[in-house]
Amino acid sequence: MSVKRILGENFMDVSCLIELEKKGGNAKEYHDFLMFELQKHLVEINELKDSKDPHIVNEAADLAILAKMLALSEGADESVFSDRFEKFKQNISSAQK
Repeated sequence: MSVKRILGENFMDVSCLIELEKKGGNAKEYHDFLMFELQKHLVEINELKDSKDPHIVNEAADLAILAKMLALSEGADESVFSDRFEKFKQNISSAQK
């Protein structure tokens, strides 16, 4: 099963968001912003899970977008995501045995 089949052909093309953010500040500020937002979303997801709030789906999607933005800003390309996806599949398969 391919990453594109699971996640869609244009899964989170966040390059335009990265360019917009980079125009507004320096690399350290951008990194700090992403880290803060990732942490904030993790806390919110835990709270939503505890209260069984269906809004958790939206916050989980936000977290995925932020994580991809961070990876791309650190130099990852689509091959990194494909490699990591394959690694996740292997780990899941191993854990189920």
